[in-house]
Amino acid sequence: MEKYYKYKIEKAVNVSKIITAHYFELTKDFYYPGESHNFWELHYVDKGHLFCHAGDIKHELFQGDLIFYKPMVPHRLTADQSTDANLCILSFECHSEAINQLQDSVYKLNPYEKRLIAKAFSEADKAFELPKLDPYLKQMRPKSNAPIGSMQIIQSALEELIIRLLRKDHAKTIDQAQSLIHYEDKLTNDVIVFLRKHLTTRFSLTELSEKTGYGKTVLCTQFKAVTGKTIFTFLAELRVEESKKMIRDNGGLTNSTISDALGFSEPAYFCNVFKKVTGMSPKEYSRMIHAFDKK
Repeated sequence: MEKYYKYKIEKAVNVSKIITAHYFELTKDFYYPGESHNFWELHYVDKGHLFCHAGDIKHELFQGDLIFYKPMVPHRLTADQSTDANLCILSFECHSEAINQLQDSVYKLNPYEKRLIAKAFSEADKAFELPKLDPYLKQMRPKSNAPIGSMQIIQSALEELIIRLLRKDHAKTIDQAQSLIHYEDKLTNDVIVFLRKHLTTRFSLTELSEKTGYGKTVLCTQFKAVTGKTIFTFLAELRVEESKKMIRDNGGLTNSTISDALGFSEPAYFCNVFKKVTGMSPKEYSRMIHAFDKK
């Protein structure tokens, strides 16, 4: 018998307990003075507009926004006095270190992430006698006829939502790091600043020389010595990174549209550069990055 290697599944996020699940239809005059507790809580605005206070920080939440409250952080809610609002509240226990990255941030959920919230609450409705408007509820009552696995589906949906939001933060961190590339060499940094300002336009080495005040030979020699890349190779990679953002935001863009927008000479050249930098075609990247959006 051939030997197969078995990989243990390491859980980056583990939601160990569900505590409460509420779906509140709030009036424009709603006010909740607040609380703090030793577990996590999320608020998702399904409709309308609310203000929430986490510690000393005030957040304004609109439809589609979600926020996490860390254990022991005091939080309270107020309506905006002009419109009604619908609010989903889910409290849970999670001791995974990774989730701490989500505190103090408001997230605008995409359609797939909204479906995860809907799935969690749909299963909560099957598993428990969900309360009416009772912010002070301490214990939900399980249903005796709950379908098999309801609690596990709540856990699964919530864990996937958290992981997806963590990946968003990770992608944001990568993008920020790329935008803050900095070298000690002044010439190199001056060139990079110019390149970033001209991602969408075509220019020659002569124009770059005139704009930065450096000779063409010095520009090419010193830039490559510092970065290990030619100026136009570096520019192409910056443009590929920008094209990836465009594809993430709109998977329906054509190669021609992206190529024109970012100053590539033609779509075929853009595709070749993209594949050289990323190891895949723009179409393959779009299919991968939007795979879950279509579910």
